[in-house]
Amino acid sequence: MTLSSNPPVDLPIEQLTVAQKWELFQALWIDLDVDAETQGEVPSWHLELLAEREQRLASGEAKLLPLEDFLEEMRKTMP
Repeated sequence: MTLSSNPPVDLPIEQLTVAQKWELFQALWIDLDVDAETQGEVPSWHLELLAEREQRLASGEAKLLPLEDFLEEMRKTMP
């Protein structure tokens, strides 16, 4: 895969193992999170959506599910 930057960056993503791809994904996610926090690049609509969800949780209109319960519900909906 070649990223269209200046200069272009060639990454052999196709040659990575699944474990290596997950490691790369996690490193990119952490780096993006740090960049967004330090550079103020979190879109305002993200903050609005988070505030709305927090309000729904606080009012009892929404609830959190344990991951296993969520996965079980998802499996029921798949053929």
